[in-house]
Amino acid sequence: MDIDLPGMVADVGAKTNAGRSGKTVNEVISPYPNVSSFRFANWFWNGGHKKSKIERGKLLDTLLAPDFDVEDLRGVNFDKIDMELANDPECTGESDNGWSTSTLTIKVPVATKITKASRRKKANADRAAQVHDEVDTEVETTGGKKFAIPGFHHRGLMHILKSSIEGKSDQARKYHWHPFEQYWQPPDAEKPPERMYDEIYSSPAFVKADRELQESPRDSGCDLPRAIAAIMLWLDATHVAQFGQAKLWPIYLYLGNLSKYARCKPSEHAGHQAAYLPTVN
Repeated sequence: MDIDLPGMVADVGAKTNAGRSGKTVNEVISPYPNVSSFRFANWFWNGGHKKSKIERGKLLDTLLAPDFDVEDLRGVNFDKIDMELANDPECTGESDNGWSTSTLTIKVPVATKITKASRRKKANADRAAQVHDEVDTEVETTGGKKFAIPGFHHRGLMHILKSSIEGKSDQARKYHWHPFEQYWQPPDAEKPPERMYDEIYSSPAFVKADRELQESPRDSGCDLPRAIAAIMLWLDATHVAQFGQAKLWPIYLYLGNLSKYARCKPSEHAGHQAAYLPTVN
C-alpha cells in the first residue's frame, strides 16, 4: 500500500482528465469514489497526530480546493475503503510499482528431548563423519518444522533504491555517498581533536566498507562511480481503521545516506514501504 497521496493529489489538481502514466482521474484515486473523498483521506492519513496551525491550514487547503465538494463525502464508507487498501497493498495508482506477491517459508524450531542415548548416537555419527571427511559445515544443527505463508507482499530492493535515488525530489540531492570523518577541536588547543560519531556515513564501519568497495576489482567495462547504500529496516504494527483491531505489519526501508535530522522528520517521507507481513491466525 505504498501510496504517494501528496503526489497523486497534485496530479489530480493539475489534470482534470488524466493522472500519472496516462491514467484517468478515477483510476488514479481508486478505490475512492470521487476527488473530494480522496483529498479528505489524504489530509487524514498524511496529517499529524496532533492538531496544529499547520494542520488547520492543510484542512483549509483541502476544503477550498476548486474540485472539492463536501456533498461528495456523504455516504462514503471510509472504513470499508481502508480495509480494501489494507487487503490490497499493490493498489498504488501505478502499474510499474515494483510490488510482487510470494509465499514466505519460515522454519520454527522444534524442541527435542535430549537423552544419554541421543547424545551418544550423535557423537558416534559425528565421529564417523570426521573419519570419512563427510563433515558438512553448513548443515542445520537445530531441528525444526517449515511452514509456508502465502500472500507475502514485497518490493524489490533495487526498485526502491532506483525510485528514491533517481527521483526528482529535493531529498534525492541530500544523500551522502562519500563517507568522511568528523572531528571536534576542544577549546584547549593543546588537546587533540576528538572523533565525532553522529551519522552512519561518518561511522568507522561505513568508511571501512567504502574503502573496501573502492579498492575492489571493477566489473569488466564498467567505469561508473561506486557508492554504498546504507539500508535500514524497520517493522511495526500499524492500525488501518479508526475503530476495531484491523492492522498491518509493514516493513519500512530507510537510507542511512540521509542525515538523521532529515530522516526522522515525518514531513520528509523518508521511509519506503518494502513489504507487508501477513497476519497468521
